[in-house]
This record gives sequence, structure tokens and C-alpha cells, in this order.
Amino acid sequence: TFGNDFVRDVDEEFLGRETIVAEATHVLVDPSCSGSGLVVGTAEPEPQEYDGEDDPDVELLADEQVEIVLQAMSLPKAAVVAYSTCSVYVQENEGVVKRVLEANPDWDCVPCLKKWSHRGVPGKTGEYTDFCHKVCRASYEKDQTNGFFCARFEKKTAPGENVEDEDKLSKAEKKRRKKDRKRRAASVEPTEATHEKSKSEEMPSKDDNKLSEQEKKQQKKEKKKRRRETIHASSPEEDTCHKEKKRQRRKEKKKHKREILDMVIQEAESSTITSQKRPKKDKKDKKDKKDK
Repeated sequence: TFGNDFVRDVDEEFLGRETIVAEATHVLVDPSCSGSGLVVGTAEPEPQEYDGEDDPDVELLADEQVEIVLQAMSLPKAAVVAYSTCSVYVQENEGVVKRVLEANPDWDCVPCLKKWSHRGVPGKTGEYTDFCHKVCRASYEKDQTNGFFCARFEKKTAPGENVEDEDKLSKAEKKRRKKDRKRRAASVEPTEATHEKSKSEEMPSKDDNKLSEQEKKQQKKEKKKRRRETIHASSPEEDTCHKEKKRQRRKEKKKHKREILDMVIQEAESSTITSQKRPKKDKKDKKDKKDK
């Protein structure tokens, strides 16, 4: 199955623009076709395999299909090309496969959908016998579905080329693609794991705290240094004025402290005087009571 991680929509002309998909290793070619297999739900009878032989439009479509498949095979990293149509005509199906194999001998037609019982036709003169058992067909008459055709091409291994190395490269390519998918998924919709990871990255470590404290101390030192520099850079008159203001503030602070101390002393003295006078009054009251 294909998903958004594997499929990229490129809304451009494919022919002559191989650079836009130069990294592709597997290509699915589903070109425009006659649509002769789309008969389900219609009252028209299903066309037969050889009905389009004399139709010039079908020939033009077949020429374009061959050109597109060959273009896909010319991609620098292409290893597999799948070809499919919704047509039942031989010219667009087995005929295209034969023309492609003749034009590009570096590729071979390999079996596709092996469990599918309905295979290709051998042709009127047996011209498709070599590969008709490798391709597959469908028809409403035999399979109760719309007609379609499918073929799979694979690039041949060059002489002396190590197949194991190819497998290793394919595994490395898979790992690279997996990393790319994870990177794209994280940028679009972060998962819980990425949230936790980002939180852990945001939380400062002990070393970071130490560094921040050192930076704060350094900033304080720099501020003090700047203040001193500004004071030294000022004129003598400004220095004297600044010193005079400082003296005045000190005097005011001392005066304020003295006033507070005087108030505290006065309150303490007044409280002691009242406490001393009260017992004398009590003694006089007692004497008066005795006399009475």
C-alpha cells in the first residue's frame, strides 16, 4: 500500500523532465489509454482484445505509452517499472510490452500478480508467447470486473555486478527514506515522544545553570565597571555635585535616625515616670482609709 510518506505529487509534464524524479527507484506508469475495459454498469458489450487493430487513435495512444515507459526506464536510479492500463486492446497492452523490450534490452518483463489466474494473450501469431504468462489481464466476461492490464519490468543486473551490494544499497536507501519520513512527520505533526524530547531539551541542565549564574555575575561586574567609567568620565563639577548630594543624603539619614532615637527615649522616660508615681498614690489612699 502507498501512503503520503512514499508518494509525492508532481503536477508537471513527465516526458523530457526526468530531473524532477531523478531519485525514483520504483515507477508506476499508468498513462492515458482508450478505457476500453470500463464497461461495468453500461449496456455496451465488452470489446475484445483485437478490436482496436484498425483504430488510428489506439495506435497513437500506444506510441505515447511506449514513450512514457521508456522515459521511466531512463531514470538514473530506476530499478522497477510497473505498467498498467484500463484497456483490453492488445496494442495498448502486450503490444506495448513487446515494443518496450525490443527498444530497451537492459530491462526484462518479470511475473506480476502471480496468484492472478487470468494472464496475457499469446497473440495471433504467437508474437507474445515469451512473456504473455508473466503479465496479467482482467475482463468482465472472465473476472466480473472492469478490464485492465498490468506488467512489471525490472532492470537486468549488469555482468560482474554483485547482487549483494545492490541489496545493501537498497537497505541503506530504505534507512535513509525512513529517516526522511520521520523528519517530515515530526515537522508536520509532532508526536508525544517528540514533545517529551523537546521538553527535555528545553529543561536546562546543572551545567547550564552554573553557566547562567556565572554569566549573571559577569554581567553585574560589567555594570559596576560601566558606572565607574561614567563617573570617572564626568567633569570635576559633576563629581563635586555628586559627592555633595551623597553627603546631604547621609546627613539626612543620620538626622532621621537621631529623631527616631529621641522619640524612643522620650517614650521610655515617660513610661518610667508614670510607673514610679502610681505606687505613691496607692500608699496615700491606704493611709486615708486607716484614718477613717
